[in-house]
Amino acid sequence: MQGFKKPFRIEGLEQIPEGTERADAKLVLHITGYTENKKREQTSKSIGLDFGIKDNIVDNEGNIYNRAFH
Repeated sequence: MQGFKKPFRIEGLEQIPEGTERADAKLVLHITGYTENKKREQTSKSIGLDFGIKDNIVDNEGNIYNRAFH
């Protein structure tokens, strides 16, 4: 791979049958991150949401939220 100065180890190559022509490879990187959970203040406040055609969302206080969905 271009740009890597040091070698790295690839595991699992023994699963490829001998004599197989290798055409390309994909490097998959999985990153898992954790953040500290913050306590949420519990309230008894509720809101109403209207999902419409003219306006995407209108809440019970009259706020309009129009978003482009693709």
